[in-house]
Amino acid sequence: MKRKLVPPLLAAWLLLACQAVIVAPSREPQASHFPGAEYRRLETGDGVVFWLDPRASAVHIHVYRGGPLAARGHNHVIVATDFVGAAFIPAWNLAQARFDLEIPVDRLEVDPPALRARLGGGFASAVDAEARAGTRANMLRAAVLDAGRHPYIAVRSRELAGEIPKLALNVTVSMRGVSRAQWVPVDVRIDGDRLLVRGTLVLDQRDFGIRPFSALGGLLRVQELVVVEFRLVGWSRQQR
Repeated sequence: MKRKLVPPLLAAWLLLACQAVIVAPSREPQASHFPGAEYRRLETGDGVVFWLDPRASAVHIHVYRGGPLAARGHNHVIVATDFVGAAFIPAWNLAQARFDLEIPVDRLEVDPPALRARLGGGFASAVDAEARAGTRANMLRAAVLDAGRHPYIAVRSRELAGEIPKLALNVTVSMRGVSRAQWVPVDVRIDGDRLLVRGTLVLDQRDFGIRPFSALGGLLRVQELVVVEFRLVGWSRQQR
């Protein structure tokens, strides 16, 4: 039987080639900081607010096996099944656009069988329910995502460059008390009251203070880099 390789990071979304900002650990759980009131205010101005729809969207985080004994482990795909998010597209000055996404860590799903089957290739091998539960428990523990004290992963825009449909977003990704910034190329499409944003970003577990799982002196380990693919769908509630 193959030995299961447990990945110690998510990473969804969404979104660091700059210096890290380390936030002092707190004994109190992190509260949600999604600026919903600010987006509701923006709905009354010049521009359009799109509210993200988790059911129509997809955020997939790919975690890879590594080391000389990698064949004894599994690659993993982690899915953000629920989140809150919004984007504001101004009527005149695109530089004033903004984007916020907040993912509850405890809503992350590990290795959905149907998704693994669709991915195929290095993800085609079956992962049983017990192994999926063990991987998820490891991911949420204090040494990894620390879901008890840091229950949210947040992605927030800082600035953007380019023009629709091809943009580069500078975003801050906040996870486990650490924030890092990165430029992310995205494809943005607006069709009436529907927004579609697609892109890919790469996260390094070490940037967030996470030491990738390693066993047998590194012969079996998790790779440091994870790949996040996202397809975000949002809808406007405004009358235009």
